[in-house]
Amino acid sequence: MSKFLSLIMCAALVMLLCSGKVTKHSVWLVVNNTSVDGKPVDMKFSILAPNQERSMVETQQVNPGIQLLPEKKLKEGPYQFVVNTNGEQVAASQAFTVDSDRWILVNYLCQDSASIMKTYGYIDPTKFKKVGDQYATVYLSIESRKPAGL
Repeated sequence: MSKFLSLIMCAALVMLLCSGKVTKHSVWLVVNNTSVDGKPVDMKFSILAPNQERSMVETQQVNPGIQLLPEKKLKEGPYQFVVNTNGEQVAASQAFTVDSDRWILVNYLCQDSASIMKTYGYIDPTKFKKVGDQYATVYLSIESRKPAGL
């Protein structure tokens, strides 16, 4: 009887230890700097959680082109992603939930008004902010599947 009892206690201990396991998922930042001047841009990325302990803030100097930043591991739950650039003049934010792996796509655009008009047909003053003699904006997209081509 004592072997049986010790086996049950051992199984209960294993189940107790496994039930406390917290699932963490990967979050990748894919950043595209499309500024035409060819200069790197300082960007501040914040992943904010309701619990301050789980929040992350990171500043990166982003060169022109597409870059995949190092993977982050986050616990399941709700988060807010915020990106600031140009001395916090240009910013964007989006809420998301981590329940599986996520890819956060950040597209930074900084061009003169003539180039923007030629490409897009108009300048939306709610999206673009004037930075020096150019206009800048940040677009965000959060995906649950890995983008094609990465």
